[in-house]
Amino acid sequence: MVVIFSVGGVKRQLQDLGGDSDQHVKVGSKVWIFKNRKFVGIGVLVTVMAGVVWLLLGLYQIGVVSSYQPSQPIVFPHDIHAGINGIDCKYCHNSTDNSKSAGIPSTNLCMNCHKQIQGAGDQVEQIKKIYASAGFSPEGGGKYSGETDNIIWNKVHDLPDHVYFNHSQHVKVGGIDCKQCHGDMTKQKELPRIVPVEELNEIEGNVQLTKPTLTMGWCIECHGVKEVSTGPIEGKGGYYDEIHKRLLENDESLYGEYLEDGKVTVSELGGWECAKCHY
Repeated sequence: MVVIFSVGGVKRQLQDLGGDSDQHVKVGSKVWIFKNRKFVGIGVLVTVMAGVVWLLLGLYQIGVVSSYQPSQPIVFPHDIHAGINGIDCKYCHNSTDNSKSAGIPSTNLCMNCHKQIQGAGDQVEQIKKIYASAGFSPEGGGKYSGETDNIIWNKVHDLPDHVYFNHSQHVKVGGIDCKQCHGDMTKQKELPRIVPVEELNEIEGNVQLTKPTLTMGWCIECHGVKEVSTGPIEGKGGYYDEIHKRLLENDESLYGEYLEDGKVTVSELGGWECAKCHY
């Protein structure tokens, strides 16, 4: 478009100079772009619009970490521990019910089992790393040297600093199963990763969502459909009993609207308020 306007300007300047039309240098007529300026203009417009759309789609992917899978110092087989051996998730991630964080198991917790279980095949080398961290030698019945070394795990589900998430609020109060966000760990043979929403939707019992895992849209969508209670929220204890009481005393009709679909969702109790998740 810049070329078209430039050539047009040159043409007008030449015409202003006057002179015999046969001797006039018709620059514009000799330039293909100027002769087909309508088609060129449309082409440029379409190209610019496509570029803007491509840019916006690219911006929407900033911060989307679906399928992110960092390396780890020890290859931990969740399918063996949680699947074959049936170990509850909360045995290792033991602060899930009462803390913001689910917690990473300490080496001492691993040693509760692996002081006796030394593994077989490829597992042996991985368990040796646990022994090295705990300062443990299995020979001669086993003994501790007192020389320990921390295992540095790489964080998988890493939220931005301005986002607040509390495991206990979701797991203990909300009754959310671990598989809703983390997938079926009883079948997780590979290293921990952020499971894409398409795979999460294939798991029986999970709330069906559409936004990429661990994005704001994913959380909001879940808050909009996941129920806090089917029917009245009375009897769920503490926080919810107080809400039940206030609604009935101050706005019984609003409470009735909440129960029209037979459930009270997170969003109906303030789960879409900005300050719930952002500092």
